[in-house]
Amino acid sequence: MNQLTIKSYIDTLSTMIKNPGAFFENLPKNISLKPPFYFLCISCFFSAIVFIFSTSVADYIAITGSIYFINAVGMTLIAAFFAFTAILVITPDNADYKKCFSIFAYSAGTTIIGAGIPFFLWFAEVWKWWLIGKGLKTNIKLTNIQTLIVIAVSIGSVLFLFSLFTRLSAAGN
Repeated sequence: MNQLTIKSYIDTLSTMIKNPGAFFENLPKNISLKPPFYFLCISCFFSAIVFIFSTSVADYIAITGSIYFINAVGMTLIAAFFAFTAILVITPDNADYKKCFSIFAYSAGTTIIGAGIPFFLWFAEVWKWWLIGKGLKTNIKLTNIQTLIVIAVSIGSVLFLFSLFTRLSAAGN
């Protein structure tokens, strides 16, 4: 996905669905942050639309869609940051933020559209973390244990932030 086109988006999405191992194996060594970020944003946009039309938020479509979009992109950025930090601690020689972010962005971008559908979220989340694990093992060359640690740190960090923000918002009311 060197250029932002509908064809490149669909090609990337179909490759991630059909053969994620080959996709991650063939990521360029000096990957730019733009293509994975664009892929993630396009997927989050579509997911926000799916979410809006699958729920009853007719009065606040723009606000709800914007919050959903920002949350989807933001959580991916945060999870990738914590994963990169864990990789940096575990195996500094393999730490590369661009690769780590690309794995998270392509994985989240592939599964987020389905996550906008109520009750499909659970399947999409498991699939996303499986894709991330596949990418970490295939592209960054982490072992199974290292991959599990990085995923646990990412999930734990996101859950901690959700808990923190929930408590802060509840304290503000």
